[in-house]
Amino acid sequence: MFSRRGIAVSIALATLIGGVVVAPPVSIAAGTGPEPALSADLEGTPIAPTSVSSWYCHDLDYPRIHCFRTASAFAAAMSVRISPGRPGAAALSSTPYVIVYRDATYAGPFLSISQAYDNLASIGWNDMISSFKALNSLSGHFAVDASNGGSHYAFCCNNQVPYVGDAWNDVFSSVYPS
Repeated sequence: MFSRRGIAVSIALATLIGGVVVAPPVSIAAGTGPEPALSADLEGTPIAPTSVSSWYCHDLDYPRIHCFRTASAFAAAMSVRISPGRPGAAALSSTPYVIVYRDATYAGPFLSISQAYDNLASIGWNDMISSFKALNSLSGHFAVDASNGGSHYAFCCNNQVPYVGDAWNDVFSSVYPS
């Protein structure tokens, strides 16, 4: 059995010599506590997580969000990521997620979401969603307020919604795909 001191020394040593200590992805269910520390990058360069709504992004490495300058750069990166023969490609290609768009008719920046978010403001998407596509037979809901509060807008089973409607446009503050 490792002692706490031994683990701490090992982590410090790995950090000093350039090693990386990686924690497994964590999914936070609604109301179970704070989300883990989020980070984001734009084609490998760190950016503030709150600027994610300006780009074409995915959270498949949650709590790290990867963004791209164009939709075509996003598509190219994803095609490499899910290419046959790549380790984990089959599991990744079947990961359920919802793609949210800043503008109607699937226009503007987007984010492929694979996790629940109690507060979309943490990733710059609070009150920004105008259209969405639920993929891989995903069901879930958006909530008007953070932490699953207020009215809910449910989605299910590959819905593609080019415009959420005037009453729902730019009002979602949390999302819970399942």
